[in-house]
Amino acid sequence: MFGLRVGLIAGITFGLLNLLIKPEVYTPVQAIIDYILAFGSLGLSGLFANKKDKLIPAYLIAITGRFIFAVFSGYVFFGSYAPKGWNPLFYSIWYNFSYIGTEGFITILLLLIPLVRNTLEKLKSSNFKTN
Repeated sequence: MFGLRVGLIAGITFGLLNLLIKPEVYTPVQAIIDYILAFGSLGLSGLFANKKDKLIPAYLIAITGRFIFAVFSGYVFFGSYAPKGWNPLFYSIWYNFSYIGTEGFITILLLLIPLVRNTLEKLKSSNFKTN
């Protein structure tokens, strides 16, 4: 909503807060991928900051970035948890889609509600601007 820079900072900050509140860290690289890169990618929505009525495409780009990092991490670091007979990559895709896809579906439904969309557009056009 406020640009790429602010979006990336907000996403990374959110990831670091998640890391502090509910850490699930097995290696430093996994922590970077799961908490900094995956949540930081939510800031990609800032690419649409100057575009009108692009809230849903912005959200889809952001959540797709998060999904890609989560699938990668799941495959590399948690592939051994795949049930017998499951390809670890497909298991990671399925596992991550089960919650990120559900979250995305619900969020898009909320963004389709005129009151929600209009409130977010008013917030965006308010005096709260960043450099």
